[in-house]
Amino acid sequence: MFAGDIMGNTPKWFSATIVCMMLLVFSASKGRQYSMESPDIGNGAGIFTYALLQGLGEKSNEVDLNGNGVVEFMELVDYVSYYVDEVTKGQQTPWLSRKELFGDLPVVTVQSSSEEQIMRKVAIASNNTDDGRLKNR
Repeated sequence: MFAGDIMGNTPKWFSATIVCMMLLVFSASKGRQYSMESPDIGNGAGIFTYALLQGLGEKSNEVDLNGNGVVEFMELVDYVSYYVDEVTKGQQTPWLSRKELFGDLPVVTVQSSSEEQIMRKVAIASNNTDDGRLKNR
């Protein structure tokens, strides 16, 4: 299958595009662990699902560690993994499996003021590695 209109005209940009398959699986827990729920979190939602939704919405400004206004996939993975580990006291570990992922993927755009971004960067600087990811805790 390739791009084009009903007349078979393929856009010029398409011929220069490299098509590659990419597979990402971000699961709530490792194979021999339970995925936990709590009546105190998100009206009984799974802890992983709650953290994922928070990272994409209400807490997206906290997830955007590099302050570029976009939550990237690995920023979301770091946030969700840390949150789930903290809440479950290490009993649940989100698992990421990927094939042929180069770079990072933008997931959602966040809105925050420049002052919020500066304060967030200052507050988290001591907890990050040089590339902006959370250190293992």
